[in-house]
Amino acid sequence: MSHRIEKDDGLVLVGAPAWHGLGTVVERDTLGIREGFRKAVPWDPALVPLEWGVGEPVPDALAVIAATPNPLGPRYLPARRFLATVGADYRLVTHDDVLSLAETVEAADPAVRLETVGTTHGGRKLFLLLRVGRYGVGLNRADETSTYLALLNSFDGTTAFRGFGTEVRVVCANTYASALGAADGSAVGFRILHSGHDVARRIDAARAALAAGKLQLATLETENRALADHGLTTRAVGEYFARVASVLFPAVATERPTDAKEAAAWDRRRERARTTVSAWVAELEHERQALVPGTAYAAFESVTHWADHGRPRVQESAADRLLGRGSQIKRVARRLALELVGG
Repeated sequence: MSHRIEKDDGLVLVGAPAWHGLGTVVERDTLGIREGFRKAVPWDPALVPLEWGVGEPVPDALAVIAATPNPLGPRYLPARRFLATVGADYRLVTHDDVLSLAETVEAADPAVRLETVGTTHGGRKLFLLLRVGRYGVGLNRADETSTYLALLNSFDGTTAFRGFGTEVRVVCANTYASALGAADGSAVGFRILHSGHDVARRIDAARAALAAGKLQLATLETENRALADHGLTTRAVGEYFARVASVLFPAVATERPTDAKEAAAWDRRRERARTTVSAWVAELEHERQALVPGTAYAAFESVTHWADHGRPRVQESAADRLLGRGSQIKRVARRLALELVGG
């Protein structure tokens, strides 16, 4: 399933369950960061030689294992579980590396609290989410959005060690991917590859990047409040939708080709653009926008909700080739919305 939480994975969630219903939910302020981490992830990663057989090493390759302390005590061998095969230049980012960054953030701001921590894919991917704050916009200020600092790591070489601000509550593999996708176009945060000899130095430098991530979240809150406070006429909303559509379907802004085959393709793209704008209008009228009616925030959210949940597969394929992923579409929608309010 999309959550990719397997029997060897652990998950601790603070305050509220996840959509998939898995994991251990605890009350707020009952677990510190390190205690919650170890409750979800009781093992440590280690690099060991990869062997064909006993004493026969595989050239240019290592194995990443999960080592769990033996409950009988340190004199007894730990349980060892294979995670992945990696290259000889692979550099391990340990759990202590992740925890030291998280605890640095906590020490600088006592309001920061653990939100979620766990692994997916049998331990090959790890996430630690810290809640930074909450805010509400529109008519009902109690309808709040949470902001987080995410620390994401992997032990199979598929992703770098990442840290950034996000509004995505990471609880599984698909939210892990969603948070990464939203962060890919941001200059704020850090990305440390599992290679080279400067991993330790870069982890130390990452503390400053996390501080910048908190500032990024504060800026995001300010921008969202500005969007929610800015009223739009029906005409202005239509112009905004047209501008976003012109980015998603740039060919439509050109003259219809004279060649019959090219004209047929142009007609199809134009119809997709028309259908897309109609979907945004329908989102604008949905009850989920009732708290921010007639605002730039409602228009922006109509596009982003469609990007996440409403795109037909044919449009997903076309738009993703053009802009990357839905997160790229949302960045375009935000940029154009902020231009409306002079941000």
